[in-house]
Amino acid sequence: MELVFNGADVMCATGDPVYSTPYVLAQRAGQKLQMEFLHQNKLSDFPRLDQWSENPSLSDASLFMDGFLYVSSGPVKMMPDRRGRDDMARRWCTLEGGFLSYYENDRSPSAIGRVDVTEVVSLAISNSETMTGAGMAVFTIELYLRTERALTVGAETQDTQQDWIQALTKCFVPSKVEGLVQKDSKLIGRLQYKECHDLYHWRTGWFMLEGSTLHFSSGDEEGEEEVLHLKQLQEL
Repeated sequence: MELVFNGADVMCATGDPVYSTPYVLAQRAGQKLQMEFLHQNKLSDFPRLDQWSENPSLSDASLFMDGFLYVSSGPVKMMPDRRGRDDMARRWCTLEGGFLSYYENDRSPSAIGRVDVTEVVSLAISNSETMTGAGMAVFTIELYLRTERALTVGAETQDTQQDWIQALTKCFVPSKVEGLVQKDSKLIGRLQYKECHDLYHWRTGWFMLEGSTLHFSSGDEEGEEEVLHLKQLQEL
């Protein structure tokens, strides 16, 4: 705690592969006051979800995940073809308190990049291998943000990819539509839409693309999931 008061990064890596951040160390020791302090200190410089979102997410301070991923970031318009990603570098990543941070390695004291996962608009999943500049084949997840930037992370196995997908979506997908995440999705996110009985008002809904099938949910308490078979469309 003394280090934090002197300006240390509260998301720094501890060097312990299991308890890799100060927050997790405090959680292990049952220090609830320190956990709350670290959590609030970490989030003080970033916008909270409730400042702009109408739908609360599943973001939970206790949700934690870490591991090595291949990472690339940049403006959406400049993101290269997913079949080959020469700019992807192997980074130590942590997901904690709704923030995905990545480090030079698992011993680095400070993050070189950090993303507020609650700002994710859509998440694209690739089930085919993408080659990195180092010749490593990875399975990618692309996070598109409200700031018109994108972050791509790649896992060495599909099982690891699925673990990260489940963890990331819990940070920005409302519990009312979490069933969409459990399907074999290629793309999931929120879109503005109009309904045929009310063409004057835009609404926010959650959409998931599974093959040629588009699943949709308004996120309302009584709202049911709807399915649109794109191959049956006569006009678009």
